[in-house]
Amino acid sequence: NRLQLTHQTKSMPTAKVNLHAHESQHSFDSNTPVEEMAAEYRAQGFDAVGFVGHGDMTTVDAPGLITINGVEHGTGPGVHLVAYPQHDFYIAAHPRYGILPRRAVRQFVDLYQPDAVEKYNSGMGQYSGEIATLEVAGDDAHNTEQVGTSYMQVETKRMSEDAIMDAIKRGNYTVHSEGVSVSGYVRKAIDVVLPGD
Repeated sequence: NRLQLTHQTKSMPTAKVNLHAHESQHSFDSNTPVEEMAAEYRAQGFDAVGFVGHGDMTTVDAPGLITINGVEHGTGPGVHLVAYPQHDFYIAAHPRYGILPRRAVRQFVDLYQPDAVEKYNSGMGQYSGEIATLEVAGDDAHNTEQVGTSYMQVETKRMSEDAIMDAIKRGNYTVHSEGVSVSGYVRKAIDVVLPGD
């Protein structure tokens, strides 16, 4: 009898990731502390969350999650810049909001040269590939009701902040949208009229 050996390739671990979320310590338009946000992300099976402050770099630790601290710079109504400078990674966020969105996103990309553009934000389609760049997804949650509408499944060698961000930079992920957050949609409409920093 011959012994037959089969070689199985180990599949790489997959992390459920959101790169655009807010909490009350660093975002004036959120009234939900990071502990409550983290509890909801954990309940929905997230492994890593990027928390960004409006104009301020976050310094939070989200219990039970890999926390990625960042900042969202406002550039007026519409497209904003989500920045993770410690990873040299920059995202054009919610490019469809504001006036003349196609022209605005092209001008934004020319000016800031982000590494990625949000394809989905708050469950809403944002970008259809007019510019060659990475396409990411984030729920832009400011409270627990908005958690989980858009996210990424990232193939990563290790469950660590650096490994996840390196995998994203290489494009080793898929983007997902679970449907529009009604409260997110209303908030976005207000943001267009009364943009924050």
